[in-house]
Amino acid sequence: MSVFKQLSDQIIEDTPIQKVDVSSWLNKDYEIYIKRDDLTHEHVSGNKWRKLKYNLLHVIDHHAGIISFGGAFSNHIYALSYACFVLKIPLVLYVRGDKFDSHNPTLAFCIKHGAEIIMIDRSRYRDRNDAAFISEIQQCNPNYFVIPEGGTNGYSEAGTKELARQIKSYEINFDGVSISAGTGGTASGLINEGVGAPITVFSSLKGNFLQKDIDKRLMSDAQSWRLNTDYHFGGYARWNTELIEFIRSWYKHTHIAIEPIYTAKHFYGVLDLCQKEELPTGKYLMIHSGGLQGLAGFNYLNDGLLGRIFR
Repeated sequence: MSVFKQLSDQIIEDTPIQKVDVSSWLNKDYEIYIKRDDLTHEHVSGNKWRKLKYNLLHVIDHHAGIISFGGAFSNHIYALSYACFVLKIPLVLYVRGDKFDSHNPTLAFCIKHGAEIIMIDRSRYRDRNDAAFISEIQQCNPNYFVIPEGGTNGYSEAGTKELARQIKSYEINFDGVSISAGTGGTASGLINEGVGAPITVFSSLKGNFLQKDIDKRLMSDAQSWRLNTDYHFGGYARWNTELIEFIRSWYKHTHIAIEPIYTAKHFYGVLDLCQKEELPTGKYLMIHSGGLQGLAGFNYLNDGLLGRIFR
C-alpha cells in the first residue's frame, strides 16, 4: 500500500464540477456543468485513473508485472506507462501497428517511462481477447496480469463506481448525466452504481455494438441509460472542420481544453441535442473523461492543427 501511495498522492480523486456559460450555443434555459476529471492527474487522467486504480492495487499484491494492449495513440497505454513507472511495475504493451514509430509522442512517452512495446499487425491484434493468444503471451512473462484494451474489467468497475458516488454526493439535482465511450467500461460502472439521473452514453465509434458490450456488464437493477451513436463524425478518430471549429469555440468561451477523439464529440452532441430541443430544459452534467494527451498525437498526424488553438 505504501508503494501505491507514491502515485495516489499525486491524484485529485474528488475532482470539481464547473458550471459553464453556454449562451454562445443555447438560447433555451439549460444549465450545463462539467465534471472536471481531466484534472485528476497530468498523465493518469480522467477515466483512465478510475479504471486503473484497483487494477494497480491488485497487481502490487499478487503479480510480477502487467501486460496490456492498445492502439499507437492510446490514452490507456499512456496512462498505464506512467503509473507503472511510478510504482516500479514491469509493463509489456502489445500495440496495434506494423512498425514502431519513434516520433509518435504517445509511444515515445511509454518508452521513456520504461514500457516494453511489442508491435503486432491488425489481424493478430484482433486476437487480443482470445484465451489461446493470452496464454501464449503470458508464457513469455509468467505471473504478469493481463489488463484488456482500455482497461475495462472487474477491477475497473470499482473505480468507476467511485466516480458515480461522487456525482450523487453533489447538492445539485441533475436532470441528466453524459459520458463518452470507447469500450464502455466507464459507462457500465456509472450505470451499475447509478448517478441519480438518466445517463446518456455518447459512442465515439461508428455502429451500435457498444449497446451489447455495455449490456452484458450490467446488473439486473442497473439504472436507466441510453446509447447515442449520432456524433461519431465518421467513426473512431475521424473528424471534420465542424468538430475542429467547435473545439476552438469551446476553448475560447470556457478555457477548458477538449480533444477530438472522445470529449469533443460528446460535448458537441449534448449541445446539439439541446439546440434541437431534444433534451428538456434543466441541469446537465457532462463528464470530462480526460485524454488530453491525445492532442499531441492528433497534432503529430495533422500538422499541429489543434496546437494553434490552445495557445
